[in-house]
Amino acid sequence: MKIIFLGTGGSVPTASRDNTSLLLDFNHSLILVDCPGSVSARLEKVGYQADQVSEIFITHLHPDHVYGLPALIHVLREREKALRLFGSEQTIDFCLKLLQLYCLDREKIWSHLHLVKIAPEQSVTLNAGLKFAAYQVRHHPSSLAFLFDDGERRIFVSGDTALEPELLFQVLPLSVLVHDCCFPSGVADSFPGLKNKHTNSLELGRVAAKLQPGLLLPCHFMSELRISLEEIEKEIRESFDGRLVIPQDFQVVDIG
Repeated sequence: MKIIFLGTGGSVPTASRDNTSLLLDFNHSLILVDCPGSVSARLEKVGYQADQVSEIFITHLHPDHVYGLPALIHVLREREKALRLFGSEQTIDFCLKLLQLYCLDREKIWSHLHLVKIAPEQSVTLNAGLKFAAYQVRHHPSSLAFLFDDGERRIFVSGDTALEPELLFQVLPLSVLVHDCCFPSGVADSFPGLKNKHTNSLELGRVAAKLQPGLLLPCHFMSELRISLEEIEKEIRESFDGRLVIPQDFQVVDIG
């Protein structure tokens, strides 16, 4: 199983970091989490084709997580096999309006595209070996985090969120924790509005030290604020001594 980061940046893409989105490559499922920018081109750059994606999960309806969806669905307009799009009720309603705005509601497209509304705490079986559950997180009313479980590994993808230790302890044990980590603590203090909706590296490291996931993958770095990734890693390492990867765009992380 692999996790491929198509983007690792915050709300404003930069030359080195696109908006955060990632690909989960299970043996029989290829899952896209969030859909900014030109996802089909970024998939090709890491050796995949858009038509290989079996499910799309949208964490919430903010532009940097969903604005590439019409372009991707347009690329897949001749697809024949089913493609499921998961999100909260508010997110799915928004995605439907977005696709209709681009006239992407023609019969040929809707014959394979299935929009699935997920409620917090709901669990769904994707295939015989893979399940997921959704959890409400503190960022936007539409926001959900996702826990993927294939019976051997449990991967939690937080999406954008303020840190919620109680929720993270609820989903233990974790093989992999992919978590919002927008900025170092000093930067967070300078932006109180962002601090209440995102997580800083110092607090993430402290909670990760208690959770002890098999692998910690921080992401959604707000590069536009000229943050230091070295400082982010240093703050996480003040408390957490487990396996840590600070991902770059297009980085492939082998989970085993």
